[in-house]
Amino acid sequence: MQPELHGRKSDWQRGLGIASYQLDYASVPFGASGTRNGLTLKVMFDRAFALRPDYLLINGWNEFVAQPQNPQPRDPAALSLGLEADRSGGIDGTSLWVDDFGAGFSRDIEPTLEKGSQLYDVMSSCLRVYRARSTSCDNSNESCCQRGPQDLIPVYSLKTVSGNYTLTTSSAEVRSFQAKGFREICSRSSWSTSFCQKADEPELDASPFYTSGLPLEKYLYRCRIDVRSFFSDDPRCEGYVTEAGLGYISSRPTSEFPRALLRCFNPITLRHSHSLRGFCPAPTRLGKMIGYVR
Repeated sequence: MQPELHGRKSDWQRGLGIASYQLDYASVPFGASGTRNGLTLKVMFDRAFALRPDYLLINGWNEFVAQPQNPQPRDPAALSLGLEADRSGGIDGTSLWVDDFGAGFSRDIEPTLEKGSQLYDVMSSCLRVYRARSTSCDNSNESCCQRGPQDLIPVYSLKTVSGNYTLTTSSAEVRSFQAKGFREICSRSSWSTSFCQKADEPELDASPFYTSGLPLEKYLYRCRIDVRSFFSDDPRCEGYVTEAGLGYISSRPTSEFPRALLRCFNPITLRHSHSLRGFCPAPTRLGKMIGYVR
């Protein structure tokens, strides 16, 4: 998702910079860009450097307003990140949120308990580059111009008609699996830029997700038992074959990685799958809570 800077109005060219933006409800999967540890704001400033607008509007500072809504009719897959299993009534997982759904999806730059002064420091750095009349982020000493490893890693989910599931981070491997009879499970959201999109995707539980390219407490692995695939946070795959790494995951829910990744087991087919909806659907049962993803 590429942010835009507004063009000319009268004789003035103006720019808009925000720390996060939403294309849908901010709390649904892939509905908002998130702050991505300041990357969203840095990309906004890349456009400002190139266009050199006469003035910049940075939105916002400390609005810190979140509003739950309950739209009707609604998509059954539209559940707020990390609250999928909360069906207590009133304001729960079925409530969808705009704007401030946690610090990881906030447009506000004022320091917070979770993020500290991270966004404020990125903004300050980018403004120093901008005021130097740069047409690109060309100062490697400024954090605005520093881009680390890929912060979010797309994890594709695939399944066969017989109920064999697997995960991969490689789009090339997706095509290889498809040649073997697997089908890619799509995102029901139209805003995902990584995964296939299908508004009537029938698979609601084993949907695609993101892991982290930046170090977190755990790491996710794809494993194999004979021809059956499963996943684990154990680098030895619990005594079975380790096939591939799938990225870092959090050991606790955060606003960046709020969704519980459940490993489900089907006692009839003896196959594993995953669920991001807070429970394992029948006839599967919970095998292990692995960690937290996006």
